[in-house]
Amino acid sequence: MSLGNILTTASLLTLILFTFTVAGMSLFGTIEEGEIIDENVNFKSFYMSMMTLWRACTGESWNGIMHDCYNDAGFIAIPFWLIF
Repeated sequence: MSLGNILTTASLLTLILFTFTVAGMSLFGTIEEGEIIDENVNFKSFYMSMMTLWRACTGESWNGIMHDCYNDAGFIAIPFWLIF
């Protein structure tokens, strides 16, 4: 009974991460390295974008990533990160 609920929740989280990963690659794929954005945190590939968003889900310096995105991409970074 609860396994179905867990699978439904995991599927929803995966769908949200996939959607924001593709959007992040489109919006921030060409961002230069900054204070937080580096070779381990970026949107250049699907895998690194997914890992960056998973890191942000855990609360680890998501606002620093947002500020690096804002400095390079402009205002679109703020709604992206706040909605995420």
